[in-house]
Amino acid sequence: MVNKTKSALKVMTIVGTRPELIKLSRIIPMLDEHTHHTLVHTGQNFSPELNEIFFNEMRIRKPDHVLSIAGLTPMSSIAQILEKTDQV
Repeated sequence: MVNKTKSALKVMTIVGTRPELIKLSRIIPMLDEHTHHTLVHTGQNFSPELNEIFFNEMRIRKPDHVLSIAGLTPMSSIAQILEKTDQV
């Protein structure tokens, strides 16, 4: 029998690209069920509509936070992800 109560464990999952969404699409619901889970999307895609399609296709819930870092250089993206994640 599986324990259905949430643990005290807090988990933050940060996604930003379609391959990440594909890989984590089955893990995210499990984390939601068993932990205090925060889902963060980096907002790297230029189109909010495209992001929504990815989440809908993979049947992933809407993220708790969107960092909105589209259009930055790779190093600037990393810096912004770290800075904005610290505020979540």
